[in-house]
Amino acid sequence: MLASILLSLSVAAFAPQGIAKVSAPPAALVRAGEAAENAFDAARASDWRQASSQMRMLTTALDNLPRTLGRADERARLRRRADALGDDVSARRRIAAMTAANEVTRVVADLTGQFRTAVPVQVMLLDYRGRQLEVGIAARRLSMLQQATADIRELWNGIRPDLERRGRTAEVQQFTDVVVRLEGAHRIADYVEPAEAELDAVDQLETAFANHRGAGAPGAAGTTITGSVANSSTCSAWLPSRTRPMPRWLPRPTTIRSAGQRSASSRIAS
Repeated sequence: MLASILLSLSVAAFAPQGIAKVSAPPAALVRAGEAAENAFDAARASDWRQASSQMRMLTTALDNLPRTLGRADERARLRRRADALGDDVSARRRIAAMTAANEVTRVVADLTGQFRTAVPVQVMLLDYRGRQLEVGIAARRLSMLQQATADIRELWNGIRPDLERRGRTAEVQQFTDVVVRLEGAHRIADYVEPAEAELDAVDQLETAFANHRGAGAPGAAGTTITGSVANSSTCSAWLPSRTRPMPRWLPRPTTIRSAGQRSASSRIAS
C-alpha cells in the first residue's frame, strides 16, 4: 500500500504543451510505476501469483489515471505495454514479462515528463538501463548487455560533470568504477556483479542529487543538462525501486521483497 504522505522533496512542476501545472505526479501514476516494477521482480523470480497480483494493481492504477495526463498517444502506448505485460504474465513467459514490465516503467517515466525534480533525467534512465542489464542476463543475450552498457556510458558521460562540480567525488568514483567493470565484461557471467552494483550506485546518485536541493538542481527550469539525452522527452519525477529505498520525492510503496533478498545469482536463475 502506498503511504499517504506528501512528496517529501519540494518540487515545482512545469507542464509542456499547455498542460496545467501540478504539484506532484498523480497517485495513480505512481502506483502504476510501483506495480510495473514489482511485476518485473515477480516475473524475474517466476512468482506468477505475485506477478498476477501486481498486474491487477497496474490495471486499477491505469483505470484511475487522469484523462488529461500527457498526450493521448502516450496514454495509449502505456495501455499497449500493460496489455502486453498482462499477456506475458498469463502465459508465464518470464523474459517477455520482465521486458514488458520494464517498458511500462519507461512509459510511466515519459508521462511524468511534465514534472521537475532535483534528480535529473539521466539518473532515471540509469535505473531503467540497469533493469535492461537484468533482462539481458536472464535472457543470456550478450548483445543486449553490450548495448545497455553503451547506453549507461553515454548517460554517465552526461551526468558526471555536474556531480564533479558539486564535489561528489565518492559517487563519481563509485559509478565510474561500475561502468568500467561493465565495459570490461566479455561473458554473460561477467555482467552479473556489476549489474547489481549499477543499481546500488544509482541509489547513491539519487541521494547525492536529492540532498542538493535548490534552484540549481539539474532538470530544473533554466539549468542545462549535458549529454545527448538532455532533450529526451523522458524528464521524469518518477523512479521506482523494487528493493531499494524509494526516492525521497515519492510516496513510499510496499515492495514485494526486502533488500536482503536481492542477490546477483537470482538475476540469472531460470
